[in-house]
Amino acid sequence: MTLRYSLTIGRIGGVRLRLHWSWLLVVALLMLTLAQFYRGWAGQVGALALAALAALLLSLSVVAHELAHAAAAHWLGLPVRGVTLFIFGGMTEVDEEALTPGRELLVAAAGPLANLALATAGTALGWRAGGTLAGAFGLHIAVANLLLALLNLLPAYPMDGGRVLRAALWYLSDDELFATSVAMSAGQIAGWALIGGGALYGLLASDLLIGATLMLIGYVLIRSARAGFGRYLVRRALRGIRAGDLMQRTYCAVAPDMRLDQFVGRYVLGQTEQDYPVLNQPDDDAPQPLLGLISARNLRRYRLDDWNRTQVQDAMTPASHVLRVAPDTPAGDAFRALVETGGELLPVIEGDALLGVLRRGDVVRYIQRHATRRAAGR
Repeated sequence: MTLRYSLTIGRIGGVRLRLHWSWLLVVALLMLTLAQFYRGWAGQVGALALAALAALLLSLSVVAHELAHAAAAHWLGLPVRGVTLFIFGGMTEVDEEALTPGRELLVAAAGPLANLALATAGTALGWRAGGTLAGAFGLHIAVANLLLALLNLLPAYPMDGGRVLRAALWYLSDDELFATSVAMSAGQIAGWALIGGGALYGLLASDLLIGATLMLIGYVLIRSARAGFGRYLVRRALRGIRAGDLMQRTYCAVAPDMRLDQFVGRYVLGQTEQDYPVLNQPDDDAPQPLLGLISARNLRRYRLDDWNRTQVQDAMTPASHVLRVAPDTPAGDAFRALVETGGELLPVIEGDALLGVLRRGDVVRYIQRHATRRAAGR
């Protein structure tokens, strides 16, 4: 799932690379930490420059890890939506609907293997360059990549080690749900172990920074395991379902020439709907072109005394700026778009005609009904 507030910075091998703002915190922390070390090689300004270069090299190690996942997925014929760097590393968005145990094992293992290869190269550079600056860079590259590989190989879903565990259990049991549940539980156990171990280490070794870091990693593992299992259940519930299957063909629409004060009085006050399609003939049930969407959010640009002389078509979000889906769009992709954009409604359009609307609440209720049926054994 793409993180919000991510900026696309380019493409590598056709894979879109995005940068979340939190990644800048990682780079800044690395620079401050490494600058202390490099002061033995240069002055304060030079040390910061060397630390910035080292932080860049370490960032490229994370990129290499994620691109290895993407390359493995591409080799297996799995669509890759992109790679996002954020505060706790990276995330490669692979189409998980086409995964099998063997494919998941190969994709998951590719990232840590890339880090182990870089760690080997860094070790060779450090050994060959001896006590030089290049040797120091090699040592940092080796240590960082070894730690990345070991951390990602923890049997904690949805990390790589957890995905390897899930793939093995899935293959042995032929039960994807069981395998995912066990891998999620292993992730939570690993998270609590890191929290307990970090607290104990911080107290016994009087190293609060390392202890707090281990506890933070454990907390993130627990949250990630729960969130990853939740995303899996959503994908499972929506597997084989299209946007057209869940859309509502009956909905409230607004005429473009309606005044804003009329729109507020008739549609906003006392209503639960948030977004309304704008159509030339809102009372006609026949499919017709979508002109735009209007909601209470669009009113913020206008003063209260302007409402009685401003029309909906002046305040609406034009159709050209509205995210829409086709009726055959997988419901999982449509729901992901709703979550990522924070929207409540997606127009379902075929050609230029509006066929219906897909509401976030309708998708959530379908997922809940699916979960209830499974719990009841039906």
